[in-house]
Amino acid sequence: MRTTKRIKKLLSLIFVFLFLFLNTGTLLSGATDLTDSEQDKINDYKTQQEELRKQISENKEKMDALKDDIAQQEEYVNTLQAQINAYQAQIDVLNENIAFLESQKDAIQAQIDELAVQIEEIHTQINHNELEQIALQQEIDDIFTELKDRLCDIYVYGKTSELELLLNSTDFQSFLITMELSSNIAAHDNEIISGLKEKIAQIDELNAEHIRLIEEIEAKQAEHQQQIDALSAKQDDIRESRAVLEQSQGEIEALESEASAYLRELDEQSAAYKALIAQYEASIKAFDSKIDSIIEEARKRNQPISFTPSGGLICPLQYSGAYISSGYGYRTGTGTAYSNFHGGLDICVYGGTYGKNISAAANGTVLTAAHMGTGYGNYILLDHGNGLYTLYGHNSQLLVSTGDTVYQGQTIAYAGESGYAFGAHCHFEVRVNGSKVNPLNYISVP
Repeated sequence: MRTTKRIKKLLSLIFVFLFLFLNTGTLLSGATDLTDSEQDKINDYKTQQEELRKQISENKEKMDALKDDIAQQEEYVNTLQAQINAYQAQIDVLNENIAFLESQKDAIQAQIDELAVQIEEIHTQINHNELEQIALQQEIDDIFTELKDRLCDIYVYGKTSELELLLNSTDFQSFLITMELSSNIAAHDNEIISGLKEKIAQIDELNAEHIRLIEEIEAKQAEHQQQIDALSAKQDDIRESRAVLEQSQGEIEALESEASAYLRELDEQSAAYKALIAQYEASIKAFDSKIDSIIEEARKRNQPISFTPSGGLICPLQYSGAYISSGYGYRTGTGTAYSNFHGGLDICVYGGTYGKNISAAANGTVLTAAHMGTGYGNYILLDHGNGLYTLYGHNSQLLVSTGDTVYQGQTIAYAGESGYAFGAHCHFEVRVNGSKVNPLNYISVP
């Protein structure tokens, strides 16, 4: 029966990976106007995916050959672990690809925002230009009306000669004054005409600038639309990559369940049992190192200080039937199948834990939300500031993403048994400045 179940699971994996790798090219080819380095990175993702596909295929063939041979249990366990590691490597590559696509998406969004500002500035310039043209045109119309009136006067009264001015003058002094006034009137007319020419030249310049601004805004709007289309394509790539990632996580969880079930059937004294336990413990240590690195990077960005909780944290399982199934500290295998230091609390709920809401213990930022094979499964690491971090493991589903802001009591995941877990529970850790501490110093279980 166990063999039949394994065969069914492995056959399902084949179909999944056929789907996964037939679509890999599509997922990684959606970028537009890529630089050489960006294209090289995408090609590198493709190469890694192809290598992993071959490795998974080879592992599958080896597992088929080993699964029915009890004498080769240890080698089967090793191959099973190698297959889980290959899945995890694939998930890591997909996460890197998604992060790369997200960075491209953010860059495109920044360009869209900048173009929107530029377009708005051009609109403002166009409006200002139009107002200037209206004011200038009014001035030209007023001057033109004044000149028309002067021409009418000249036409009606005719041109006055110097002789007429002399004969009509009472004396020579009045003649000179009359001549000077006539000259001033003519100079004023010339000045009006000169000003009119200048204003006509100005309005021509404004018209030319208006045309230039219209052409510029049309070009900016076309570029803006191109960037919006590119952003939409990137978002499609990200959605497809996340869909494949979730499928991969489902398959790795199926393998982890198989490994856990297989572990229960093995003799605790067998080499296969000890090998599997050793692999799990090595995986947990590797995971701890990874978490240490993530926290260290966060500490470099935000210098930590000693944290003293005021009001305390809250239990991640806010249910009246919550209880601790495994405490903080050293433990020996009463159902845990191993003996080591447990750096957190395993919290369950009477009546069934699977699918229960996992709440954020305090306000904070999601440092990472991902899947860790053969360890804590789907996990979340929160940064609460001042050197305080909390970790939530073995979730069935994550509801937040890296970089999200969360609030105390917010549901961030659903409880499960992903990773190395015998039954659904929440593995909850509290770390202060990177070091694990007893969560019971910070929370009380309802």
